[in-house]
Amino acid sequence: MAQSRNSKQKDDDFQLSQQSNEDDGVSQDAIIILMNQMKSDREKSRKKKETEFLKKAQAAYKQTLVAHSQSMVIALDEMQQAYEMWRVEEAASSDRIRSLWLAIAAESTRTKDIIDRLALLEDESKEQVELLSAEASKSRQQCLKGKHYSIL
Repeated sequence: MAQSRNSKQKDDDFQLSQQSNEDDGVSQDAIIILMNQMKSDREKSRKKKETEFLKKAQAAYKQTLVAHSQSMVIALDEMQQAYEMWRVEEAASSDRIRSLWLAIAAESTRTKDIIDRLALLEDESKEQVELLSAEASKSRQQCLKGKHYSIL
């Protein structure tokens, strides 16, 4: 019986071997289909991951753009405020300078008027001195003509 079992075992192994060879053709087709399906699934998964990555990257890019554009708007507002403040200060400085120049011009005019009056007074004084000197000279001459003084 042991012999018959051994021969039966060999027959079963042979039949299984035959089936596996026949199944190998079917199995290889199934394996190819399965591998193609796995490859397709892997491609789909990769594309899905790439799409998700690109969406996240685009969202981060937009967020960065918004943040930086907001900071640029703030910086531009600060620059505009600084410029407006400078314009106000510059206008006030120009007004002070203009008022100083007007005061200088007014003082210059007043000083010129004073100098002109002094020159006129000087001329009048010179004329009076000359007139008085001429009169004094005439008086002295008349005095001297009427009386002869001798100087010893």
